[in-house]
Amino acid sequence: MRSPHLRLLGILVCAAWLAPRPVAAGSGPGGDWWSACTAEREEFCAGIEAGGGRVAECINGHRSKLSGTCRAALTGDPGAAAQQETAADAPVSAKRRRSRKTRPAAVDHVNFSAIDGASAAEIKKLAALSAFFAHASVGDNIISGMAALHAAQPAKFPLSVAAAGGSAPGRPGHGVIYHVNRGNPGWSEKIDDFGRRVRGGWHAPAVQAVMTKFCFIDQDAGLSEYLSSMSDLEKEYPGTVFIYVTMPLARQNGPAALKRRSFNEGLRTWTAANRKVLFDLADIEAWSPDGADCGGLCADYTSDGGHLNSAGQRRAAKGLYSLFLSLRKK
Repeated sequence: MRSPHLRLLGILVCAAWLAPRPVAAGSGPGGDWWSACTAEREEFCAGIEAGGGRVAECINGHRSKLSGTCRAALTGDPGAAAQQETAADAPVSAKRRRSRKTRPAAVDHVNFSAIDGASAAEIKKLAALSAFFAHASVGDNIISGMAALHAAQPAKFPLSVAAAGGSAPGRPGHGVIYHVNRGNPGWSEKIDDFGRRVRGGWHAPAVQAVMTKFCFIDQDAGLSEYLSSMSDLEKEYPGTVFIYVTMPLARQNGPAALKRRSFNEGLRTWTAANRKVLFDLADIEAWSPDGADCGGLCADYTSDGGHLNSAGQRRAAKGLYSLFLSLRKK
């Protein structure tokens, strides 16, 4: 006859075997779960700070709602406990979706083409917008895309682009995106340069919105420094819309790609929590024309692995147009 201790040990071993296994920290049998579950992370875990397995735990709590691709990349079985966790979390997910509808503008691969459905009245309001954009070479790509859209269909894409001078215009321009290629002096100097330009006059009423963008070579950029500087400027110029921008992607993998991903995930989480305007350039670059997640910069949009070709330029420019459109709807 078995001793009570052996029976207890058997029960514990069986319970451990049957318990639902959480998402693995690395790659599952179907590939890299972080990449495979991108849509699910954005849908269910947008407010979760990455690190310490918190996003993995969140994903594991939504098993019944995951795509086949995401599920295939996970390890273990769902289990009754995970299904119960999913059911308990459903009201929270619904609440998150409702709050997303009321947050300030955010444009990514899901709604980058919203401009295509704009009414004539909305386009007329958009044509009155003016903005300032500080950038480097990928920014030049986006500006080229905006110019191409305007040249092809000026009635639908009414904004023109103009090089920004040393100082803001004395009278506010309408329907103009002023831009400056300030080169690549280093990520910290880019933050300082933008602050000097805004304080030098590039703010309302000269322009209604302002934005600066890092380059894909700025993978070491400090997110806290960027957020602190932008927040300070917002306090100084409350009548100006400050647009936050994710770091553009490149085709290479490795430590640099992981740093960009970390920066962008942190920025998405922070802007959502603090109700800021976000132009998610990285997400727009990361999804193919047919809706597939490329896991980085899609080959469809680049010729050299970093800068945007004609298709990429127009895609990013359309996304920026959609963001500006949403600002004019407010």
